[in-house]
Amino acid sequence: MKKFKIILIVILILVVLYLAFFLHNFIKIQNVLNTAKENNNNAESVSYSIESYENKNSDNKHTVKVLQKDSRLLEQYVDQGGYYIWQNLSTGEEIYYNTDNNEANEKQKTEYENVSLNIPSIDSEYLGDFNKFTYSLTHWVSNEEVSDKECIKLSTNEGDFWIEKDTGYIVKIENNDFVQEYKNIEINTVTDEEIAKPELSNFTIVE
Repeated sequence: MKKFKIILIVILILVVLYLAFFLHNFIKIQNVLNTAKENNNNAESVSYSIESYENKNSDNKHTVKVLQKDSRLLEQYVDQGGYYIWQNLSTGEEIYYNTDNNEANEKQKTEYENVSLNIPSIDSEYLGDFNKFTYSLTHWVSNEEVSDKECIKLSTNEGDFWIEKDTGYIVKIENNDFVQEYKNIEINTVTDEEIAKPELSNFTIVE
């Protein structure tokens, strides 16, 4: 009988420890999710920069600046000088243009769909089929500092994610050796003038 009580106590201790493990992880994730949803609430535009590296030790950086307001999206490929891509995601319009040589190319997608703002945050599609309940049961959510930002780290099938605790925004992604860092994420600062369809009257249209 005494042995049974000891076993029961050990089992109860393990259950309590596992419950504490789950709650530690779940509360951390839920707090960051709530922060992201609060920051993204009523968002009409987003802007940020993506810095990509081919591997963890590479100094070869590629930078893309992204502006999006409603269905209009503008990407500037900084490494290629004045190369831009403008898109209307709800109509399928695409314009590729270069302000260095004043050449442009217009395309029309035949298949397209309305999309929401592509905000790089914990509640976005970046994390794939991430499930906070399953994850909390099987992973330890740690705190790590990235670019002077206090983050939680999540490891998923889509890669490792560092997410800022104060905003819910993705700071860094690692997938195998490929690294992406997200900088200067701002909500509701993009103006209609910044995201307007490019005027191509002074450009040479190329195929």
